[in-house]
Amino acid sequence: MVGHYTQQAQQLRLDAGRADSLAALYDKLAEQDPKSEESQRLAARAKRARAIAENYRKAAAEAQALAAEHKRQLPQALRGAEEP
Repeated sequence: MVGHYTQQAQQLRLDAGRADSLAALYDKLAEQDPKSEESQRLAARAKRARAIAENYRKAAAEAQALAAEHKRQLPQALRGAEEP
């Protein structure tokens, strides 16, 4: 379980990075013509992508905490064997 939650946390952090990159792209596109309706839609998409990234980061922290909790519950002899 330690390895599972650690891998899950890693994947969620990667997903957060991708969402951040998408938000940055939307922001850059929105800056090209800030007063247009399309730019307003792009800015809204950027805001949503940043919120999604934050949710991914929170989920990653939770998964990492679960990994740590499971690791603490393992007998001392098994703690090193569960790491990915």
